[in-house]
Amino acid sequence: MGYHGMGMQRWITTMKPKKFLGKKSKTDGGGGGNINDRSATEYYHLKNRKLDNLQKKKYPREYKAKLRLQLIRENRGRYILLVVSLVVAVLALWLFVNYLNYKLHWF
Repeated sequence: MGYHGMGMQRWITTMKPKKFLGKKSKTDGGGGGNINDRSATEYYHLKNRKLDNLQKKKYPREYKAKLRLQLIRENRGRYILLVVSLVVAVLALWLFVNYLNYKLHWF
């Protein structure tokens, strides 16, 4: 049995535990012997990646302008929040200094 809502599937709840040190419990399907005679790149079919194509694609000016406007639009809310928080902080500091001046007669 088991809980089958929210994406849980029946085969997950009915799985049997793996055998201790069994063949299926090892990630490479056996032991380390499979890889001993070859390099890791050959065994896992890894290829060297080259970064020659970076910064070669040219985008049209209209697309760049559209992206720039979208970035400004997304950051506008952060800028407004920053300015409002700075104004509130300066106002709170000013009120605190005036309160201390009134109580302690600094000036």
